[in-house]
Amino acid sequence: MTAPIAGNTQIFTGVTPEPTKAGIAWRVEKDVTSYLPILQGNQVFTSQVDNYPNSTYNGIPDVSITLDFYPAAWNRSARAQVPAVGVPLQIHPRALFAHGLQTQILPLQSSPSMTTLHSPSNGNTTFTSTVSLPSDLVAANLKVNLIPQINDEFWWGEVPAFREIEVSIDGKPAGIVWPKPYIYTGGVNPMLWRPVTGIHTMDIPAYQVDLGPFAGMLSGGTHTITMTVQNNADYWLVSGSLFLTEAPGVTTSGSVTKDTLTFPANAPTTNTPAYGSGNVLTSQTANRNYTIAGTITTGHSTWTAQVQQSLQFSNDQTNTTANYFGLVHGNQVVTTDSRVSGQHVATMDWHTMSMYTLDAADGYIQDTTSSNFTLPANVTQTMQEKQRVTWGGSVLYSSSEYENIQGYAVMQTGAGSKQVALGSTTAYARYSNSLGERYNRVLIARAGKVISDQVGGNMGQ
Repeated sequence: MTAPIAGNTQIFTGVTPEPTKAGIAWRVEKDVTSYLPILQGNQVFTSQVDNYPNSTYNGIPDVSITLDFYPAAWNRSARAQVPAVGVPLQIHPRALFAHGLQTQILPLQSSPSMTTLHSPSNGNTTFTSTVSLPSDLVAANLKVNLIPQINDEFWWGEVPAFREIEVSIDGKPAGIVWPKPYIYTGGVNPMLWRPVTGIHTMDIPAYQVDLGPFAGMLSGGTHTITMTVQNNADYWLVSGSLFLTEAPGVTTSGSVTKDTLTFPANAPTTNTPAYGSGNVLTSQTANRNYTIAGTITTGHSTWTAQVQQSLQFSNDQTNTTANYFGLVHGNQVVTTDSRVSGQHVATMDWHTMSMYTLDAADGYIQDTTSSNFTLPANVTQTMQEKQRVTWGGSVLYSSSEYENIQGYAVMQTGAGSKQVALGSTTAYARYSNSLGERYNRVLIARAGKVISDQVGGNMGQ
């Protein structure tokens, strides 16, 4: 794992590739524009790269990190006059959605590190941070970095398979995160990911919780934010930062007027006989629908911030016990609608939809006449995300992204036998937005080498 941190704010989370005997080099690029408030003046950067060398695994990573800064030279024709919190601002629609209007970033941790959340039987289960906030808040977002570890690295293949990160403010439910089943570079079968990795493996995005309804209540004073992982079976590394939007020189206030979110989520599990011989199909589902609303008041106006989320989760899995072979199908859809409306503010809506499916099959087949064993695996990941921003009923910006990865691999080894290791992975991605930008790519790897790389669209030129 690698986690560069600016001050005490984590700005990147990723996984290093699986090494080879000949060595390996890789490069990851990430847009960190949303972190600009802490990327100015003097700053201390900390880079954490977990590595556990021994006589067999003796690779030592050589890591360098570079920040590239660009002047603010936006296309004037693409700017929009957007009244945010009653104050007209010149802002590019894409920057508005992707980067927000934050003026301050406040890390929840007091040191450049992540906090370990254990299962209930093994130690600390809750992340707690007490923060003092400015008295001119008009909006707030929480970005959360999550890294499931050990048994929970494959939480989507466990029973129960459902995981939810519960976020509370001063003891009141404030939001939830449903983690995506990202697979690390050694996950399921290492041969799957050489050299093409799973979706977002080397750049795991931070999850965002819209705290807009709490902005008025949070303005000024000291508040406590907590996070807990429901059904945590081992441990998770967690960090978070508040992205705050202020109205300098204006004192704000407000309250939460509606909150239908409750903890914990109801996620029932059922077992159905399957395939005979005592095998069962284990199924788990969860459905969430909630609304949180709050008011923000300045000396001359009051407006309402509202967040509505609809979430659906399902997981089906089965396995054989003799010569283990397991099958998992997981699916989750998260739809979020945020709205700001009120006095002197044109109604503004943010809509996002995120869908993720995972189909995984893996096995451990022991040769009954020797110590040889075979590890077959195939994995399919699919992710689709859509975003739309409207102001006064007119679409300011929209985008659509789709990614699919299919991999097949086998490893065979044992004393006195010939080792076999083979993988085959195909990746497809496409992206488009309302600014006319397009990108698509097909990447095919066989036996550890890229045999086809086709790029299209005006963003791929």
